[in-house]
Amino acid sequence: MRSNKKHIPGGQIARMTPKENLRPWTPEFWERMKTLPIRPTKEDPGIQMTPDVLWALACEYFQGAGQDVMYKKDFIRSGESAGKIVDMPTERPFSWTSFELFILYKGVRRSLQDIRLNKENQFNEFIPVIQQIDAVIYQQKFDGAAIGGYNPQLIIRDLGLAEKVDAKLQQEQPLFVDTPQAPVEE
Repeated sequence: MRSNKKHIPGGQIARMTPKENLRPWTPEFWERMKTLPIRPTKEDPGIQMTPDVLWALACEYFQGAGQDVMYKKDFIRSGESAGKIVDMPTERPFSWTSFELFILYKGVRRSLQDIRLNKENQFNEFIPVIQQIDAVIYQQKFDGAAIGGYNPQLIIRDLGLAEKVDAKLQQEQPLFVDTPQAPVEE
């Protein structure tokens, strides 16, 4: 019989499910989420978060999300089928939000937001891991937008790369203030 638990760094145990159910965007994920407590309880304290545990979970998330395919509608541009709308396979973009859902699914009962913001320097030991995860998420989104796999405008805004445009309309002074009008000839 196959165990449904997996040891991860630091001696922690992650709850395992069949591979097709690991991703937080599947129906199976939401069925399991109905049964899990969001906050630690005596019955289910969750996984104790350490930098090693966070990195192991991030790698598992990246592998699962990278293998998951979304389909976007596109049209064939040439040939006999030109103009026909088809489903084009596209890799799912990584995000902090879906990663947080993934680790909740895996048994972590702590918000990543606290760790990422590191208010009052409580989570300094996580800084290198957060930076690495951030770099992977950033690069995957940037690369996906650069090759046209993702909507470039959405990704550019998400990554903070949008150009700031000052859209204020300033009323300018006319060039010639008191110029008399030319006489009209009849």
